Amino acid sequence: MSDILEREKLNRPNNEGMIRGIEMNERKDEIIKRIENMDHISFWCYNHYDSSIRDYTQVIPADKSVYWSDLEKLDNPDLSDLENIYIMHDYTQMGDYGGSLVEKSNYEVLTDEYGFIRVFGGYGSISCMISIQSLIDMEEEESDTILDVLEGLNNYPLIDDDELYQQEQEQIEEAWDNWVEYDFKRAIELKYDIDLDDYELIPDQTFRSIFDQTAENISEYWINESGYDMWINVDKVVESLDFNKYFRVIPNE
Repeated sequence: MSDILEREKLNRPNNEGMIRGIEMNERKDEIIKRIENMDHISFWCYNHYDSSIRDYTQVIPADKSVYWSDLEKLDNPDLSDLENIYIMHDYTQMGDYGGSLVEKSNYEVLTDEYGFIRVFGGYGSISCMISIQSLIDMEEEESDTILDVLEGLNNYPLIDDDELYQQEQEQIEEAWDNWVEYDFKRAIELKYDIDLDDYELIPDQTFRSIFDQTAENISEYWINESGYDMWINVDKVVESLDFNKYFRVIPNE
């Protein structure tokens, strides 16, 4: 009986490699089709001149950060040869003069959670990309998740609302420190023709809390129209400020 089983085992066709190859080709075709059907996707290749070897290399740095100047956009990529072809979504591109914190938050999610390669350039420009071949090589569930995220941007251009909120809060803090606090104090002095050094704040109040409370009372909100900057109408906030509610004269000693 054991001899019969051994003969059957020897005579059984070994086609596991062929089946695996067919499955991989089918998976490759499926991924490429999904990418081709996406909106707002562009194709790129990476060619970095390495002075140490005096030649170009396509090896992505270990920290997965590259510069725009080392990228070449492919208008008509040959997707039958996927070596050194990367995809980038328009809703991850922003800088000082274009895009917004929506794109910045998408960039952060894709790089931090899904391992996309970071792209940097002048004037604060950023984006991120991922190679098509890596999508094919990774586990199907993982690549499907990434493709689902990219496809979802066509219906709603933001991946994570919480990430956007975090980005906005960071820029609000920076704006307050850079210009809003100064403009707020100056506008108060101009409106009331006073010197704030002659007044003291009511206990438990700060200029920031006064500003936030007043802005909330009149539904005046911070906005991010483009780039990194957050903006709010300081003059409008000061117009509705109840001065005596927050300030009192410093008595002469």
